[in-house]
Amino acid sequence: MSEFQSTIGDSNKIRSVSKVRRLDHTDLNIPLPTDEQNELSQDDQWDALHKAAESITTASDTGSSVGCAVLGTDQSIHTGVTIETGTEVVHAAKVAVLKARSEGAEAIDKAVVYSIDRDAGLCGNCLQLVWNTAADDFLVEFSDPSGTKRWSLNELYPQPYTLE
Repeated sequence: MSEFQSTIGDSNKIRSVSKVRRLDHTDLNIPLPTDEQNELSQDDQWDALHKAAESITTASDTGSSVGCAVLGTDQSIHTGVTIETGTEVVHAAKVAVLKARSEGAEAIDKAVVYSIDRDAGLCGNCLQLVWNTAADDFLVEFSDPSGTKRWSLNELYPQPYTLE
């Protein structure tokens, strides 16, 4: 490397005497990515959620056999596993929903509850939490040894509790 090249790279002391024109994406005919290009298809969303719920369940060192993955309206995926302490059990769905909310998701569009060895489902407390944070067309998929079933929130919780 010459002394001249080292001077340019080290401190950029050499500047052009002529004006430099700044280019942007329109000058180069490069389209910016749009939200439509970044969104996953419905099938890809379900696949990603299922893989996330399954992987968090099998990777968990809590000994839990139930995991949950939720998709935020911002297309972010958040996961949770059932946490059991000496005096309390916090279900995987509750962990995932609260994690999504704490990380900025306004609402959740979809969820997958995955169980390795027992029926997957939502308890009443988790249903109420999901109801409070779900988007209008929310769907949940339960995946366990007996198979996979998809439900709307209205099918699972036809008469939710409200303060109104």
